[in-house]
Amino acid sequence: MSKKRSDPVSSIRNLGPAYEASCAKIGIHSAQELRALGATKPMAVYWPMAPAPISSGIMFW
Repeated sequence: MSKKRSDPVSSIRNLGPAYEASCAKIGIHSAQELRALGATKPMAVYWPMAPAPISSGIMFW
C-alpha cells in the first residue's frame, strides 16, 4: 500500500526555509502545491505583503 507523501517546499532545489515560511504565510504548504501554481503566482500574492527592505530593489520579470 502506497502512502501519499507531501514534500516540503524547501525540498525544491535553491528554495530554503525562508522561502518555505513565506509560502506557508500565503497557504502553500508543499512542493506539489507550489509546482501546481507555477513560479509567478506565489510572488504575486506575497509581493504586497513583503516587508520594505525585502521588496525594495528586487525585480521579478
